[in-house]
Amino acid sequence: MEISARLEQIRIMKKDIIRKEYIQSMYYRAPEVIIGLPLNEKVDVWSIACILIELYISTPIMPGTSSYDQLYKINTLIGECPQHLIEFSKKGY
Repeated sequence: MEISARLEQIRIMKKDIIRKEYIQSMYYRAPEVIIGLPLNEKVDVWSIACILIELYISTPIMPGTSSYDQLYKINTLIGECPQHLIEFSKKGY
């Protein structure tokens, strides 16, 4: 394979990875998204709940600054993620 064709393939793969990584805004990001579990409609329900709470209390409920910080805020508020889900995740937080 030519170098230019390979570079183009890498560029497309990188663009696809970036698109998949940014699924939800940080404050509304579901734990499944952060730790890399398969996604379903539950991540949307999580986001809607975070938005509704924010509208009610006039401040974000979990204003994380990074994935690690967001996961820490979620764990502090609702408890730690079950170990079997962490082991199943892609990222292994």
